[in-house]
Formats: sequence, C-alpha cells, structure tokens
Amino acid sequence: MKLSNQNLVKHRFKVSDWQATIILGLAMLSLIWIFTFTKEADDQQLKSEKAQSEINSLGEIVRHDIEKTVQDVDRVLKFLRRTYERSSYVADWPTLIREDFAWNARAIQIAVIDRDGRMIASTAVPNPIKPIDLSDREHFKWHKGTQSDELFVSRPVIGRASGKWSIQFARKIVDAGGAFTGVLVVSMDPTQMLSAYERLEEFAGFGFALLGADDVIRAGAGTFSKKLGQAILESQDSSVIANHGGASIVRQTIDGEFRLTRTLPVAGTRLSVLVSIPDPYISVTKLWTSLYTPALVCSALIFVFVGVSVWRQRRRHRQIISLANTDTLTCLPNRLAFQRALADHEATGSSFSLLLLDLDRFKAVNDTFGHPVGDGLLRAVAGRFQNALRSDDRLFRLGGDEFAAIIDGELAAQDGYAIARRLCARAAESFMIDGHRLSIGASAGIASTSQLTTAKGLRCDEVLKAADAALYAAKSSGRGAPRCFDQTLSDTQARKQRLSAELTAAISGDELEMHYQPKVKLSEAGDSISYEALIRWNHRELGSIPPPEFIALAEESDLMVPLGNWIFDRVCRDVVRYGIRNPVAVNCSAAQLASDTLVAEIDRLIEKYNVSATQIEIEITESMLLDNSPVVLKQLNALRERGILVALDDFGTGYSSLSYLEKYPIDYLKIDKSFVSRLAPNGSNAVVQAIVALARALGMQTIAEGVETDMQRQTLAALGCDLGQGYLFSRPMAPAQLWKDGEWKQSRQFLTIAPTSVHQDRAA
Repeated sequence: MKLSNQNLVKHRFKVSDWQATIILGLAMLSLIWIFTFTKEADDQQLKSEKAQSEINSLGEIVRHDIEKTVQDVDRVLKFLRRTYERSSYVADWPTLIREDFAWNARAIQIAVIDRDGRMIASTAVPNPIKPIDLSDREHFKWHKGTQSDELFVSRPVIGRASGKWSIQFARKIVDAGGAFTGVLVVSMDPTQMLSAYERLEEFAGFGFALLGADDVIRAGAGTFSKKLGQAILESQDSSVIANHGGASIVRQTIDGEFRLTRTLPVAGTRLSVLVSIPDPYISVTKLWTSLYTPALVCSALIFVFVGVSVWRQRRRHRQIISLANTDTLTCLPNRLAFQRALADHEATGSSFSLLLLDLDRFKAVNDTFGHPVGDGLLRAVAGRFQNALRSDDRLFRLGGDEFAAIIDGELAAQDGYAIARRLCARAAESFMIDGHRLSIGASAGIASTSQLTTAKGLRCDEVLKAADAALYAAKSSGRGAPRCFDQTLSDTQARKQRLSAELTAAISGDELEMHYQPKVKLSEAGDSISYEALIRWNHRELGSIPPPEFIALAEESDLMVPLGNWIFDRVCRDVVRYGIRNPVAVNCSAAQLASDTLVAEIDRLIEKYNVSATQIEIEITESMLLDNSPVVLKQLNALRERGILVALDDFGTGYSSLSYLEKYPIDYLKIDKSFVSRLAPNGSNAVVQAIVALARALGMQTIAEGVETDMQRQTLAALGCDLGQGYLFSRPMAPAQLWKDGEWKQSRQFLTIAPTSVHQDRAA
C-alpha cells in the first residue's frame, strides 16, 4: 500500500527521530567513557600536584617551627654555659636555673649533670637531697665519650626527675682546662612538640615526626603520635616521585598504608623533620569500584533509555515541553519560562519593567497549618495577582513563595510603583483556606530597562539584579510595601556583598584591631577603673568600616562566633602585652551567648594568656534575654562563678523588665546615651534617677554612656550614677595611644574636645 505524502512525512519523521535517538545514545556513551578515562588521568595528575605542593609547604612550616624551638633551647643552654664560664667556672646552679626560662610551653625542665652523671640541680628539683644518677643516660654518655661540642638530642625516655616522657637537648660543660665537667640538659615534652598540627582538622590522617640521625622518632604527631622511640625504616617498595629543594618526596608503605613522605634536615643539628600524608593515588581495585562501575551502570541505563525512548518519544516530548514551562501548583509560567522571557527581551532589546514579589509570613503558615494549606494559599495568591495585573502583563512563579511579573513597554516610575502597591495590597487581604483565616503580606522590588540600558545594550541579568536589590531593601525596611530601584541600592548591595565576602579574611588577617574607652568614677572624675573594648575594621582599600555595618554582616553570615572569639583573644593578648591591671569589658553577641562554648573559650584564653578572670567583663543587651534560654542563664552563672562581671548595655531602650534583673546575674546597668544627652542641671531627669534607684535597690552599679560635657558629668554624679564613659574623658583609642606602663595616659585629666570634633567622631 502506498503512503500518502502526509503519512510519508510522518514516517520519515519517525525514522529520523529513531536514528537521532540512537546517535544521541552512542554519543553519550562515547562522552561517558572519554570523560571517564580523561577525568581519571586528570584527577590523578591534580591529586599528585596538590599532594606534592601540600607536603612541600607543610614540611617547610614544620621544619621552621622545629628549628625555632631548637634554637630557643640551644640559646638557653649556651647562655647557662657562658654564665658558668664567665663566673670563673664556678656557678650556683640551683639559683641560676631557677631564673625565668618559661620561654617555651613544651619544656619540662632544665637540669645540670656533673662529671659523674649525677643530676645536682634541676628546675623540677632545684636542690635534690640525693643526686639522681643519670650516668646511664644516652645524652650523658655521648658527651662524656666524645670531643664534639655539638648539641645532642636523645631518644625519648621517662625523666627520673620529672617522671614524664621527655627528649633531652644537651650540651657539654668543660672546666678552664677543657676537661669534661658535666652536661647541661633541657628536657622537652615530645608529645607537645608537634601536637599543634595534630589538633587541626585539616591535618587529619597526616603524620609528623622529629627524627634523629638513627631514624628513631624523637617526637611525633598524627600517625606517628604513638611511635615514640621507634625507628622509621624505608619500605622496600619505596620510590622517589619528586625532588624539591634538595629533599625528595617518597612514596612508600607505612603500617600497610601507601603514603607520601618528605624528610627535611633541621639546620645546625643531626635532626630531621618527617612529614607524611596519605597517598592520593587510588588502588586499582578501588579505582574500578569507584570510577568505572558508575560508567558501566550509566552505559546500561543509556541502552535502556534508547530502547524505551523509541516508542515513547513523541508523547514524552510533548509532556516535557508542557512541564518545563509551567508551575504545576499554580499553573503559572515557571522559572524556566521566566528566564526564556528575559532572554527574548535581551535578544530583541525591547523595554520592560520587572516586579519581584516575596510573600511575608508564608513560612509561618506552612509550619503552623501544614503544606496542603500552604499550597492552597499559593494558588489563591497567584489568582489574586493575576487578576490585579493587566491582560498583557505576564506573571511567573519562580519557586517557593517567590513571584515575578514582566510588564512590557516603557513604564513611568510612579506607574510601576502603583502596580506593585496594588499587588501588595491584594496580598495583605485575608485569605480563607480550608477553614483557616490567614493573614500574610508581600514585599516587592521594581526595576525597569530604562534605568539600566547602556551604550553596550540591554542586560537582563542587570535588571534582575536591580529588582532583587530593591526587593531586599523593601524587606529590610519593614516588609509589606514596594521599593523602586535606584543607584543607591545597587551601590549598597555591591558594598554589602564585597564586605561580607572579605570579612572572613579580615578576621584571620590583620585588618581588625581593638580600641578601648575608659570608664571613670564620676564622684571623683579621676582614674579609670575599667575599659570597654571596641572593635575597628581598617579595610585595606575602603578605609574605616563602621562597626554597625560589618557587625550586621557578621550576624547575617554566621561569623559572629568566630569574630567574638577573635575579640576575646585580642583583648586577653592586649591585657598581657600592655600590663593592664583594670578590668576590660567585651561586648558579647547573642550567637556567642546562645552557644554552649562561650565559657570554655574564655577559660581557654585565660589559661593561654595567664590572665585573671576578674580582668574580663561581659556586656550584653536586653534582647539576648528575651528567649529566657536556659543556656544563656547557665553561661551567665558560670561566668559569675569565675569572677567575671556582667553589664546590661543600653538599658532603658529595649525590653526592660524587672524579671530579667532578678533572674539573671547582672552587675552593671549601662544608661543609654540617649538619656544622658537630655540631662539638664535643674531639669527633669526622672528616667536616669529611676534607673539609678533601681540599680541600687538590686545591688548593682550604673554606668552612663555618652558623657560629653562636664555639666552631664556633674548632673550624673549628683543623681548617684557610679561610672561615666564618653568623649569628655576619652574617645576610643588604640592600646598604644591609651596606655603607658599599664596605666591610662589621661588619668585624672579631661580630654577637651570641640563640639564639631565630637560630632564627627561619633560614628567611630
């Protein structure tokens, strides 16, 4: 039977589809296997290069650290020996070694051994009743039996005086005639010499070892942490894969595991540093399992797909086209259709305005009433939005509770604002969904091509970005209203994105610094009794960034805990560095207070810097107490137990409540500067007077913020306020500017500041 022309066309179309499907399947198979082999080769090359770079860098870091430690140890030994020689070869060893040699936390003790191998003094036992016999120790026998004057490092042993694992760094002592008279020894804790690298998560699976010339491990960390005193022997299957700076990178088997190792000599000693990392190459068995098996599975699936697609292709093609461009919940065009519409406008250069809409309080509806009610609400909102737009306007659902509308043609700013306000008003009207009366709202951002078209043509992604910035501004300003795009929003958004990306680097770099502002006793108007620590960011390009700006960014990007930990660390360091004896108050964020690690972090820093807990105070805000969290109460009580005082900042401007003051351990109430600025010598100062009376009744002290005139100081003192803080006494200053020999440079003096200077410096 002959086919009609129409049937012949259909027949040829079907045959062409079938052939195209087969060709596509073969092409996919070819791509999969080409990709598999190519990717495997590239991955191995990249892994090898990365591993070599990593072990090179890490080896140099560890070697530098060990060399510095060895130099510090040898410096102490040489100093003691020179002191002995300069004192005509007579020394009061117990007194001499009791000098403060706390130069290295890894040192266990310093000891002196006489010519007979008896330990006659040590920092652990300065004047032993019975000298300890160390004549059998390796470091003594080596120095006694050799003429060499080099630094000797022993194998790990249990110290007879300290009772701890130690390695001995020893130098020979001789008399005026050059005869052997004993040994000077510094005992180091081998478990601590490399432990800093073991505690870092990025070094998991790594190995670090300090080896002697006999290849015996003196100190180890990571995979070598339990191999003290054991020898590292090169495996028979070892092979050199690269050479860098005279040190080879070797692949070998250690404890049955393929690893890469690099050994670097420690300058001036017979020691060497061994760094070991897991071998980046995968064994053949694992390679087959992890790489080729998925390729085989994909190949099988492609064969199945090709077979099924031959007879389902036409129907499936129609379904895909329909589903690809339609949101199944609201039947509106979806995100893909929206992107295609933008691409069409960019291709033709036609003008349009874009509205982005975001529902307010929708998540609460979903969480309270469930997703079926939420889905019904989205369908109802879509219907209202569609009815509020003109017939030529196109509405899209982008996903979740996000909608967009494209309005073709030129549109005046007031017209776009009117349309957006109409949509927001319709969303604010109550909905009845499945018997539930629901109240939500919507925020909108508006941008048009007339604002953003340049000589280079129309960029729809710029229009989308502008509308998104306007939407963000609308939500930030209170929600429920539209916001039109302007260049200020673009600059603000760009600055925010840049600072947010660079804040992490600033925390770990050197752009952040601490300034301090004194708090003085108002009744005497004299010496500072404490200070408040205030963080500053000096951006390398943008200059000084206002604290409220970058602190808000830290809160949005979950950086408040790392930032807060950095502040505590820097404050403790400054207290030690400048010899500060007065307490320093640190502002504590809600994220820190809500976590359960704040107290542990403060304990760690107190121990690290050897500062007293009473030198640290904490300042919190009333909003942190709103949740009535047991974690917050527990942490504040733990701080109080350690002697750390707590101040409630900006009191009177937030959610003041007597229940908070009675329940939580608060020591100071800080009177907000807005009340201080309104003080008058003979006026009504009832708010400040009430706060002072309340604090006294609860056994607390008061601190007035923003004291800028002597009239304010005198008025506050007359009202019974205890402490004052402000530009009358000192602006926030860097430590070197503020302190000298641990004391406030402006003690018992007032810093005279012109009114314009005070006003300009407030932003700091």
